[in-house]
Amino acid sequence: MNRLVVTVLGIVAAVGLSGFVFIGVNKLFDLSEDRYPQYSTIAGGILSGGVFALLWGNRMLLSPVAVTIAAVVIGAAVGFALGTLEQSTQRLAAGIGGGVALGLLLGFSAQETVWPSLDPVGIIIGLLIGTGLGFLVWVIGGRHESKMISRLFAGAAVGWLLGAWVAATLDGSRAEVIVVAAVLGGLIGVAVGGRPHPDQMQRVNIAVGSRKYIFLAPALVFVTGALVIPLARTIWLGFLTGNPKELTWNGLGNYTELLTDPGIISFGKFGGILGSTLLCYSPWARSSADGSGAA
Repeated sequence: MNRLVVTVLGIVAAVGLSGFVFIGVNKLFDLSEDRYPQYSTIAGGILSGGVFALLWGNRMLLSPVAVTIAAVVIGAAVGFALGTLEQSTQRLAAGIGGGVALGLLLGFSAQETVWPSLDPVGIIIGLLIGTGLGFLVWVIGGRHESKMISRLFAGAAVGWLLGAWVAATLDGSRAEVIVVAAVLGGLIGVAVGGRPHPDQMQRVNIAVGSRKYIFLAPALVFVTGALVIPLARTIWLGFLTGNPKELTWNGLGNYTELLTDPGIISFGKFGGILGSTLLCYSPWARSSADGSGAA
């Protein structure tokens, strides 16, 4: 009986929370049309807080509660600045300043287990690939001149994250993680602050165009939470080794062993399948049997 009550309460809580989030997101986007600074402030706080909450959940932060609260405050401040400032230079300065501040916050609070060691080759490759993808997105999106800087630096930020952090050896120093995080924040800041302040028509489009994403959000959240995040976490854990409480970076070692260990995967006798007597005989035997049955 107790399990039934707990299950029912869990379902009610999930439905209630989903309804609260659905209504809240609708109300948030409604603000973009007539009260854009408030919309930008709330959105900035939610986005930055959500990122740091994700890092908190993966036990990558020291003092996670205080750090996440600080991230929400900084994100909200940056959102307010971008919601009120219209000059491009001021917006760019606000974006870079806020991004670097969040990066420094991350760098000073990151656990030692995620300190990357700077690798110039990996960084250069990551930046080239990321910037190229950003340029490709800009071209596909219609080559709008006002969006070029944002797209290029967004791609560069992704490339920097992959080359300087994800693909790096996690045996670096506090100084290195601070540099990596600060540069990452600065690149994201340029991508966000480099966008022009939206006019009235663009703000209306934000409010109207968001509806399709709001209705898709529950399904996307479910797919992301149930499939994408576990898959990404599994891939990430594949780069680590050791017991669950003391994982260390192992690079591609696990994946190399998986593909080269004959006890796991072996293609040595794969060609024999195509030339086997059984494979050659089976179609002939089937056709003969069909012919005999017909006769």
